[in-house]
Parts: sequence; structure tokens; C-alpha cells
Amino acid sequence: MRHPYSAFGLTLVCDRPLPHHDPDYELDRTGETERVEISLAPWSVADCRRARRQSRQLYRSRSVDGDGNHLLTIARRAPDHALCLFFGDGATFFVAPDGAWVEARWHAPSNLEDAATYLLGVVLGLVLRLRGVITLHASAVVIEGQAVALAGDQGAGKSTTAAAFAQRGFSVLSDDMTVLRESPRGFLVEPDFAILKLWPNASELLLGDADLLPNLSATWDKRYLKLRTFGLPAAERSQPLRAVYLLDPQPDSIDRIEIEDLRRLDALIALLANTYGLVNFDRQMQALELDVLARLVPAVPIRRLRRPAQGFGPERVVEAILTNLTGLDRRPIELAS
Repeated sequence: MRHPYSAFGLTLVCDRPLPHHDPDYELDRTGETERVEISLAPWSVADCRRARRQSRQLYRSRSVDGDGNHLLTIARRAPDHALCLFFGDGATFFVAPDGAWVEARWHAPSNLEDAATYLLGVVLGLVLRLRGVITLHASAVVIEGQAVALAGDQGAGKSTTAAAFAQRGFSVLSDDMTVLRESPRGFLVEPDFAILKLWPNASELLLGDADLLPNLSATWDKRYLKLRTFGLPAAERSQPLRAVYLLDPQPDSIDRIEIEDLRRLDALIALLANTYGLVNFDRQMQALELDVLARLVPAVPIRRLRRPAQGFGPERVVEAILTNLTGLDRRPIELAS
């Protein structure tokens, strides 16, 4: 049986249900052209080793796990030239050169939930990049009919801030990965699965009890929040991009929230550091990324939001962004504690 899902302007057609996600069986009748066929199945360690031997390595991360396994190895498979992503925990993905299909495989200690987490994150980011679409490491919300992206490193508060916006009645467009498509209307942000992924401390901060949310996987402590289940708004259509805020927690250097516009070169460098999709092994994809972001920078404001690492909850960040977006004060905004 086929299980279709809609996200990022794509129809993902899977041969088994994705954990924590609700398929939309009407999608198979819409004639959507941008489809990705996805197969998911367990396999053995021997199968994985054989696949490694039959592929040519393109990239290997420097980081290793406790057993000395490289966290990620990227290779090219012959004869179909599929890209191979070998993760250190046993999850493996084969991606068509044009992003038309994905084969997801896993062995212990990895499981289907782990594989789905990779698939709907970094692997789908690569699929989009192969199709010429740029993605940012960012969440996005809708404010006054336009998208506002919240970019930043892991732990910067992207998902937490998006959840705080949702609690204020603003629709969430995407979580952790923001897809940008160029159009006559400018850059559009595509909606995703209407799910936020939150660490337990963020879940407790927002909901009062971290145990209200189930774990994404038995091997990972991150929780998932289905927005509509909790009565929170989620966008269903793409929206024009209004601004990008780079969330930058500061350990001890400041005692207030500060927002500043970045100069174009600084903005470009910052965006390049916050893209999604594993392009560091391919010069052609790097060039595409640079070309698109160079058009994005003059088109929308790119702003850095600094806040103290402690004592300024997501509701304060939301208020700072809403105030900044009014345009009443073009100077850097400072909100004292």
C-alpha cells in the first residue's frame, strides 16, 4: 500500500507509514508532479557493509561516536550513481541523482523511527537541493500573511520560539528546515508537516510538563508536538518571505535582547552557515547555494537577534521580533530584563 504525505511543495509516497505522521490519501489523486518515491526497510549489517564496498566515498565527517564510527559518510553508488548516506548508528539512505526517489535502510541500533527522523530532515534537505531548491536551518512562522524565518545553530531556540509564536496565535510554517522557492512573488516558504520537535526542557517551559509529549524515538530524547492536536495553528500554503532572524544566544556578554540588521556580506556569510542539505561534498551544489542566497540577501532583511542564554524566555523573543517587525524603530532594539 502507498502512503502519501505532503510537505515542502512535494508529495512523498512511502511504501510504509511514517511514524508520528498522518498520510493524506487524497494526494494520490491530485496529479502532483513533484513526487518522491520512498522505500523503507530494515537490512543486515552485512548488507550495509556490502553497500559500502560497492560505492565510492565522497565525504566523511571528522566527528565519530563512542565506538569510533564516523557520524556520516557520503558515497556514490554504481551503476545508478545514487548518493549514499551512511550514518554511524546504522541508518543508510540511497538518493537518486535527481532526487526522484529515496531508499531508506537501517540495522541495529537504529530503527524505523530513527530512519524517519533522518529522512524528514537532512535527507529530504538533500533531495530538495538535488532538485535545485535551497533550504535554511530554520523554523518559520506566519505574521500578517508573510513568512518570518528563525534561523540558528542547534540549541539556538528555533523550534521553541516557533512554538511560542503558535501559542500567541501565529501559524507555524516549518520546523528546523525552511524551504525557499523563488517565484514572481519573491521567495516563498513552503509548509511542512505541522509538527514541532522539542527538547524536554522546552516542552516543560511551553506546556508545563515535558511528559505531555511523546519521544520521537526510543533512542532520542527529543519530543514531538502535533500542532493541531494541541489546538495550535499550522499554515497549509506557502507564504512570501518577509525577514530572516538569526537567533544567537550569548552566554554572558549581554544582559538584554538586541536586534540588528546585517550588512549584505555579513548576511550572506551567516546564511551560508545556516543552510540545510549536505552540500559540502559537491561544488556544483555549493555554487547554486551561493547564487540563490546572493539574490535573497538584498530581497529581504536579514537580522541577528542576540539574547542572554539565561533568563529570557521565548515569549520575550517573540515580543522583540513583533516589535522589530513593526518598523517603528529602525535602530537595533534593546529590551532590558
